[in-house]
Amino acid sequence: MKMIEYLYGGILLISIVLIYFAIKQYDITKKLIGSGVKTTAKVIDLIEISGDDGYTYKPVFETLTERVPKLHLKAMLVQALHHIK
Repeated sequence: MKMIEYLYGGILLISIVLIYFAIKQYDITKKLIGSGVKTTAKVIDLIEISGDDGYTYKPVFETLTERVPKLHLKAMLVQALHHIK
């Protein structure tokens, strides 16, 4: 019977540690969202890239924020985008 008590105690300890880190991460995310800069973006152009399986497009965004009036960003897409059909 002792072995099962150790097992339950270990599971309880692991769950308490996981709950602690989940609450800590939630607080960090909440602070980040509260202090972040809200922005909107509009796709103004598409860059066409040819590959083995056809063409892929990278969007060029125009963002509007309170701090920077206009900013053009070229989106760098992950390689997985090339596999989307």
